[in-house]
Amino acid sequence: AAMAMAMAQSLSGASKNSAFISMSFMLKSPSCLSSIRRSGVPPRTIGSTRSSSTFRALRGGIVGTAMSTSAAPSEAHLPWSQLPYMGALVDFREGSLRDLCLSQEQFALRLRSTVSHLKSEQMKSCWLQLPIALSSFAAVANTNEGFTFHHAKDDYVVLKLWLREGEEDKVPDFATHQVGCAGFVLNDKGELLVVKEYTGNRTRTSSPVWKLPGGMLDLGESFEEGACREVFEETGIACDFASVLCFWNRHGLTWGKSDLYVVCRLVPKTLEISADEEEISDCRWMPLSEFVATQQHPLILRICDVLYGLRKESPMPVQHVEPAVEMVKYEVKFPGRDGYATYF
Repeated sequence: AAMAMAMAQSLSGASKNSAFISMSFMLKSPSCLSSIRRSGVPPRTIGSTRSSSTFRALRGGIVGTAMSTSAAPSEAHLPWSQLPYMGALVDFREGSLRDLCLSQEQFALRLRSTVSHLKSEQMKSCWLQLPIALSSFAAVANTNEGFTFHHAKDDYVVLKLWLREGEEDKVPDFATHQVGCAGFVLNDKGELLVVKEYTGNRTRTSSPVWKLPGGMLDLGESFEEGACREVFEETGIACDFASVLCFWNRHGLTWGKSDLYVVCRLVPKTLEISADEEEISDCRWMPLSEFVATQQHPLILRICDVLYGLRKESPMPVQHVEPAVEMVKYEVKFPGRDGYATYF
């Protein structure tokens, strides 16, 4: 931008106006504006010395015509990096593409060249990652080449194009499941740690249902880490992981997603409750036999039945009790890779 300004200021009359028109077309392209924003240069200060007639011309649509007739955009394919399973990533958030100034017309031509090149390389899929500042390129990629949205997060969007015509598109959908976990915490007296949550949006109402403390896993978090964290955050009870007791797989949740919910057996290291006042309306240690006799939570009752032999028709007082079966953690490791937590 600075070079273009210096060149324009050294000219006069029609030549200066022509230089401003060409420069403004470059600066109005989405990718160039993105670079200007990152550099800290206010776009409105660029070319501020131009005449009012030139300013009106730039605002009125002459800009695109001037640039498209004065310079042919490059048709070289865009830089890309290889992904697993014969995928190719064109990433405008990283590397040489991050600061590349392209108009929509230039982008369209170079994207077409890229798609053709990748097909000749026998690649299976092309992935296009765009920051929000270049979101207008998404419409160009969809209209011209058939790219479709795959996922979006925070400040970027990813589009995908299957390149193998006549072959089944085997790219999986993004984030088809959410993963949650809960802690089944029994103390030495045979008491179960249970909570009641606040419900409602505008009014804080205590839920009538006693449940296990738990919640959603964070990105990169294991079952045991997530279960111990959630229990501590909600109840103040620190725990050690012992095993996986069970899990369910539900469908049709928010945004049409599915749900994996894992119940972990945890051993308490502390017993004094300090509940999260924002989320939890009540928390207590409840004798397992009392829970079976008085509560209706279907998951917890099934755990008590199948794993602990406790049923409503014959609830037995329990002190220290172990589940009939549980999955404990082992490590499975491929050569040259980190080990994976696996439960048997």
